[in-house]
Amino acid sequence: MRREALSSLNSSIQMLMQGGDIFATLEKTRVALSLEPNLGNTKTLEDVQAERFLELEQAGGWYKEVPYMPTGFETLDRGTRGLDYKGGHLVVVGAESGTGKTTFTLQVGLQANELGHSGAFFSLEMKTGEIGSKLLAQRSGIDYDRVRIGKLTKEERQKMQSVIIQDKQTGQMYIDDTAGASLSYIQT
Repeated sequence: MRREALSSLNSSIQMLMQGGDIFATLEKTRVALSLEPNLGNTKTLEDVQAERFLELEQAGGWYKEVPYMPTGFETLDRGTRGLDYKGGHLVVVGAESGTGKTTFTLQVGLQANELGHSGAFFSLEMKTGEIGSKLLAQRSGIDYDRVRIGKLTKEERQKMQSVIIQDKQTGQMYIDDTAGASLSYIQT
């Protein structure tokens, strides 16, 4: 079922990139997945709650540190408690072009990097040069347009060099701009 879900999601992304009706495609995917046979993982609400209560009791009390990482966006963190960095989750951010998806996800990636976590950023729209300009502008506080066109003072160049040196001392962040990357490619 996981393979079918990934395949359907990949088809939906391809359809969106070709200007298709993403909502119709997602509805077909939802219907197709809901027709899959039950794999025996259905539990009652009471069972789910009782299992969780037992886990809490076995942990020796009510407090347990949850492996969540702040995103760097206070309002989002208040609502979600950050990102689950131990669960191996794939987070997909989607919105219309020009709404700040890249800037947002890069900021979250930078936050993870500063906390010593590794991660990967896959861009289906931007090339690494443009992503590099965005990163350098964000990290150095220099205007993005100045970084993009390379019109920089000596002090700004030094500031960017210190950002690069500082980033070498934190977690590793990988950036991939493979055009048309599929979900199976991203998963590996």
